[in-house]
Amino acid sequence: MASKRIKTPADEAFLIPRGVMQHIAGANAEELKTLIAFFAAPETTVAEAARDMSMTVAECEKAYAFWRGAGIFAESAAKPKKVAADTSSYRNYDSAEIAAALQQKGDFSLICSVAQTKLEKTLTKNDLSTLLYLYDYAAIPCQVICGVIEYCCNRGKISSDKPDSNLGGIVGYQEEGNEFDEQKWMTHDCYNAGAISSTAQKSDSGGVVGYVDNMGSVYCCYNYGQVAKGNGVVGTHKKNRDWYHEY
Repeated sequence: MASKRIKTPADEAFLIPRGVMQHIAGANAEELKTLIAFFAAPETTVAEAARDMSMTVAECEKAYAFWRGAGIFAESAAKPKKVAADTSSYRNYDSAEIAAALQQKGDFSLICSVAQTKLEKTLTKNDLSTLLYLYDYAAIPCQVICGVIEYCCNRGKISSDKPDSNLGGIVGYQEEGNEFDEQKWMTHDCYNAGAISSTAQKSDSGGVVGYVDNMGSVYCCYNYGQVAKGNGVVGTHKKNRDWYHEY
């Protein structure tokens, strides 16, 4: 007679790293639910986890970014699968249309220049078509496309011996916006783990952004690096700015 295996509580258990305890106090409800969801079912997608936890996909992605920034979800670890984008209304631009836009639309030319500098590569036709879609078809302003800094991280040491410089792990100086045309510069979902070691600056340094001017936004950013002179996330700032969910 074949022996029958008895099911034990361990069959339904999963392990969470001890390092989580260092960040529990700073985690909100969405981040705790996301942590449990992905350790309980590592192969789940963002959309599936968001649905199961009655969260939006954006909330789940931000919560996942928190634990990735804390080092709990490693960059090399299995990541949640991306939800396929709805491309039913997406428009592709041909080479002639892209060339005409580069020649006739100064803002679009600026967008391409900024993107090429940030990506540190020559933009492909698909890259240019995507940027033109955002600018021309989706009508997203040039300032918004160029002004959003997202999903960046720094682990290296930052320092300077110049007293007038602004030091930040991701951004040194976040430019002033304009309330009249709703131009706002935004830094979001970024984290810094490198030391900001210089003390020579006249103004405070920041773990993520050194200086935020008027009409600037910083949110969902985290700092785990030591800041010798200044603050954990934002160093110096003007009055007319906003940020939230910073660590």
